Amino acid sequence: MDKLGFWSIVDSTTGAKTKEEQCEALNEALSELMADEIISFQANFDEVVDKAFAWNLWSAAQLIAGKCSNEEFLDFRAWLVSKGCKVYENALQDADSLAEIIAEDENCFFDALLYVPFEAWSEKTGKGIDEFPESHSDQPEEPDGQEWAEEEVKKKLPQLTKRFVK
Repeated sequence: MDKLGFWSIVDSTTGAKTKEEQCEALNEALSELMADEIISFQANFDEVVDKAFAWNLWSAAQLIAGKCSNEEFLDFRAWLVSKGCKVYENALQDADSLAEIIAEDENCFFDALLYVPFEAWSEKTGKGIDEFPESHSDQPEEPDGQEWAEEEVKKKLPQLTKRFVK
């Protein structure tokens, strides 16, 4: 599966009203694929999540949530992917663009999405989730770019600061 196919599937689920509905829609879409295509979907998912491992997005997540641990940042990046290709690509270029798309009181962490491909593969193959072929994530040890000091964050992310810093 190429990136276009990956994003086509993700984008087809963005109209869901709740995160639970989006997980169900994604599971349904993946259930129509062959097992090896689900594995390829997961590889693409890992790649785009790894690509979003950047200080500008981590700073955005901290502004939005008030805090953001390593694990929460992974959940944030899953949420970012769940918003679809256009939102994702815009955020990679300008993390402040997220200020325009976050709904009031939206929880910007989506850990459940991380498990959907594994569940769909398990349902397809009858094997346990723990038997899913090992992922080859290329996430670097450190986020991309330079870590920002708190005063820099407010200057570089003015729209998010305006919305989320009280």
